Amino acid sequence: MELGVNGLNAKATLGPAQTARLARLAEELGYRSWWAGDHVVLPSPRTPDSPMEATDPILDPLVHLAYVAAVTERLELGTGIVILPQRNRYLKCE
Repeated sequence: MELGVNGLNAKATLGPAQTARLARLAEELGYRSWWAGDHVVLPSPRTPDSPMEATDPILDPLVHLAYVAAVTERLELGTGIVILPQRNRYLKCE
């Protein structure tokens, strides 16, 4: 069985030091993958089925995964959800 971790681009790993520590630990413990996702729309006020508060911070999954790639050696990286239309500002076709 291969295991991965998910959802660590919110709350627990907002800072680079926490992200690096947890990503390296996951790698040392033998986890195969590290996943991040978007969650750009949350109900306010919070409803019981909502995974987080509308004001909880969440890091951009692509930036977060790029950092995890820089501080680890073997973890496979993936996105659970990426809302591509919101990332057109990163793409410039000239």
